Order: sequence, then C-alpha cells, then structure tokens
Amino acid sequence: MIKNFTLFFLFIVFPFYGQVLNTVVVTASKKQGAFKDCSLSSCNYFESFGDEISYSDGTGGQSDTKNARYLFEHPGFNNDKIRKIILEISISKIFQSTAVDAGMSIKMPNSSCNSSLAWSGFINQQTLYSCNQNGTSIFQNGIGTGNTSATTFFLSIYDKNATGFIGQTINYFTPGSDSFTFSFHPLVGGVQIHSAKVHITYEGTAPVPVVPATPTLTATAASASGVSLTWNAVANATGYEIQTCSNQQIGIVSGTTYLVSGLSSSTSYGYKIRARNSTVSSAFSACKYATTLSDCNSAITSVTPEVYSYSQLSGVVTYKWHPVTQANFYRVYRCETNQLLGETTATEFIFTPKQLKPGESYSIKVVAVDYCSGGATYLSKTSACSYVHLVKCVSNEFPENAIYATVEAGNVTLRWPHVYPYGNYVYQIFNCATLQMIGNTYETSLALGNLPVGTTSYMIRTKGCEASPVSPLTSCYEVVIGSGVNKEATANLVHKQELLNGIGADDNQSFNNSLSIDESGSRENGAGLLVYPNPSDDYITVTLPKEFLGGQLALYDLYNKMIWKNDNIRAAAETIEVKQLPAGIYFLSAQIQGRALMTKVVRK
Repeated sequence: MIKNFTLFFLFIVFPFYGQVLNTVVVTASKKQGAFKDCSLSSCNYFESFGDEISYSDGTGGQSDTKNARYLFEHPGFNNDKIRKIILEISISKIFQSTAVDAGMSIKMPNSSCNSSLAWSGFINQQTLYSCNQNGTSIFQNGIGTGNTSATTFFLSIYDKNATGFIGQTINYFTPGSDSFTFSFHPLVGGVQIHSAKVHITYEGTAPVPVVPATPTLTATAASASGVSLTWNAVANATGYEIQTCSNQQIGIVSGTTYLVSGLSSSTSYGYKIRARNSTVSSAFSACKYATTLSDCNSAITSVTPEVYSYSQLSGVVTYKWHPVTQANFYRVYRCETNQLLGETTATEFIFTPKQLKPGESYSIKVVAVDYCSGGATYLSKTSACSYVHLVKCVSNEFPENAIYATVEAGNVTLRWPHVYPYGNYVYQIFNCATLQMIGNTYETSLALGNLPVGTTSYMIRTKGCEASPVSPLTSCYEVVIGSGVNKEATANLVHKQELLNGIGADDNQSFNNSLSIDESGSRENGAGLLVYPNPSDDYITVTLPKEFLGGQLALYDLYNKMIWKNDNIRAAAETIEVKQLPAGIYFLSAQIQGRALMTKVVRK
C-alpha cells in the first residue's frame, strides 16, 4: 500500500551494522513545464502544464518541444542519507497516428540552473527549457511506451550498493538539501505523464513505537437507515479505524463519533474499532451491535392533518397544511366530489386557473401516508374540509388600453392582464378589420407569429360561464410592425409597453423614467418613483412621494405577473431584493386612492 511520507514508514533493521533503514513514498509536490515553439522564423518559449513531454510532429522533429521538471520533497532527512531511489511513473503515448513508440529521457537538472528558478510566479521560460534539456542523464536509456493507455514503470534511479551508472546518481544531488528535482525531455513522439512518485530508502533511527489503548465502542440505532457509533478518545492515537464485525473497513476518522448510513431498516449491524498512529495500532474493541429502526409505524393512524391556510392570488388558489412527522407523502381529495386530486410530498396544494370551473366551489381534505419498505401502508385520519373557494360565474368588462404587444425573434405576441376574478374567463380576440375571431383562450397572451410590416388592429372581450353573457368588446388596438420592432400607436393608462420604448441595445443604461396616472387616467409630468441602482443584480432602493405612504407598492414582470408587493407603504424609501429574479425587465407600480406611479426596473 502506497502512503504519503508523513503517514507511513517501513522499518528494516540490520543488526550487524547497528543501522536502521527507513523507506518512504514521496509524490511529486510541484511541477513546471516549458514549451519551445520554433514554427516561425525564430523560436519562442511559453509555459506548459508539465504533464506532456513531446515533439509536436510525433517523430522527433524540432519545431515544437515540451519538457518539464518535477520536485520531490522529503523533510526529515537530507539527500546524503539516501541509499536507494525507485521512480514509479505512469505514462502513455500521446500521438496515436505515429507508428513509433513515444519516449523521453530522465535527467537531473544542473544544480545552479535549477536552484535559480522559482517554483511559482513569473520565470524565464527559455531558461527553464534549457535547464530541463541540458541536465545530467540519471536513467541511462530513457523510457518509452507504445500504449495509448496509462502504463506504470518502476525504474531504479539510484542504489548506493550498486556499481556503474546507477551508483553515480547521488553525485548530482545537493547533499544538505531535503529535496531533489528530476527533469523529463522528449526523445521521440509525445509522452503523457499521469503520475510520478519516488520510493526512497534512507539511513535513520527507528523511533520507539507507542501502542495506543483500545477504545470502548458504543453502537445505537440513529434511524431506519443509520447507526451511530461513539467511543472514548485514547492517548497516542492520531486516528480510529472502524470495521464491521465481518472485517469490512468502514472508514478511518480522527474524531470520536461516526454515523453509518445507507442501511436497511429493522436490521442488526455489528461494528468494532481500533486506535492507530503513524507506526502501530491497538487491538480491536469488542463487537457492538445495533438494530436499525423500522421505517414506519402505526402511530400516524391517530394523527389528523390540519389544513390551516387558504390564499388566492392572480387566479391561483393555494391551500397549506401542517406537516405530519411520520408521513412519507400526502393524498389530497376534493371535498365536493371526493376525487383524489393528487399525491405530494409538499405540504401545500395549488389550483391553477385552468382547473377552476366557473360557477363551482372548491375545497380540499388531506390524508397523510406512511409507506413502509416492506409494503405495509398506514394512513392518518382525514383532515376537515378546508375553506371553500367559490368561482364566480360573471363576465366583467375588459379594461380599455390594457392590451400590449411584444416581439421576440421577429414573432409578435399580443398580451393582456387577467380580469378579476382571475382565471374564470375565456378571452376572445378579434381582428378589427375583418371582425373575425382569431383567438379563444384561457391564457393572457396570443402568439400572432411573424407579421408583415404594417398596421393591424385587435380588440378583446371576456366570457365566463356558458350561461353568462360576454363582455363588451374593447376599442380597437393598433399594433404597428416596422423594422422588426413592435410599437403601439397610442398611449393608455396601465399599458407598460410605452416604458419599453426607451430600451436600446445597451440594457445597462440607467432607467429612472416613470409614468404617473391620476384618477381621470391622464398622465402627470415629472418623475414620481426613483429607483437606484438601476440596473441592479442584488438589491434596489425605491423612493416615493410622501403622498403614497399607506398605499401599495408592487413589482411585475413583462407578463403582468406580480413578483413582490407591499400593501402598506410605511416609509418613503423601500429596499427590494431582486437577486433571485432572472435577468430582464420588470415594472414597479405604486398606487393610492386612484393615483398610480409606474417605472421600469432592469435586473442585469
């Protein structure tokens, strides 16, 4: 097993010499690559990642070359104590199209050259390249491979007891240093270095191992899928090894608690533990067993869920209930028909406008469900029926000047706000010139497609129940198509499109122009709302005239959907968080006693 230097020592004792040799495995702590590019009239030098040693053409040509150096640090002993070095290196061939193998040389960079170059910050890449290239070879024939997948080699770089080439490497090391550097330079093709580490045997003294005491283990069930393990801290221990009683290792931790998760419910599990340090381990503790809890029980059958909240906003009706501790999910029924509306893990249920039929009432009841992995199911008692929401069967008059249009990718879409009561209408859209109905929808928009350049007029009305009359048609609304931009022909009270006219290609400009409307529907000149910063990506601050204190402040998107509101303005300045909103254009509206102010906000 390979361990870092600080974690693992192998002690070999030679009684005849009274000498102790230690072996450590050290991974390269730093690496630097240099890239020589001679494809132009002169050569240029750049930084590279250091894990590719190659000629660009794969055959040994000199146009582009990459080499690198690797630093191996071994604190605790100096180079003159080293007896043996084995280089463990994993490499593969890069250029798959070449028939030849890829190879590189292994060198010790020149000492003065190597020490003059820092391992971080700006360095001279030409000097680094030359330093890597011109070192002393420390593995006589280099190393190569024909495989495009990683292959690991163990190379004997130095052995003090050997004669010849392998016994000379130490002569190129700095004796008093606690590190050394290898460089790699291409011989042919391209070599990818996946990992590099050295096995170093050095002269040292053997510390006296101190065996930690055996900890005392306690195991308790934490849940249906977990067991909690605790034990006492013991002296001379740097960690604790946890195993199952069948000798499967769970983990090694430094603390005195551990939660085993992902277990089956109602099942017995056994564990043992031992203390360890860098040299020795204690004996294992006695096995301790715990049985995980059942993943369900019958307690839920005595519980009655409570539906406590009802709200209606923009046609969406929301019911909420208190969570039930044992519940996996909830079944929601409509009280009027006893129909199962759905199952949900949330504690709320939503009716959308499309689900609400005019003239009918809606209320819900809830059953909590505890589903066991063994197949059994326990149900709570059924909640009382919630507040009844009655969908009115009326057709209100559609407001004038409420239609606007947008263009996206050349396609025109007609849009309008919901009419109260929200969602209880079919909206009928007519072409003013032909009086032909072109749309019949519950939505608040109608895609018109890529209209030709020119002017087209539209009008709209609402219809509620089958028995209810239709509302009067609105006045005709002109949509002018020109130069790919949708523009309105006339201004209106609540129409937001006119605020869009000032938006150009740069959405980062400041938008503090506002629209003010009085009871008669006429606009007042002058800025009413001041928004800053605008555009913004986190918060905006809004300042209002004092006459609007006690009124409503609300934020809408382009589709007239309310995003945020304050029904009682108490201060002349209000801060609103917008960082959760998508980037785009929004509209801020302040209203009080028939007066209204409106301005646009850009979320960048």
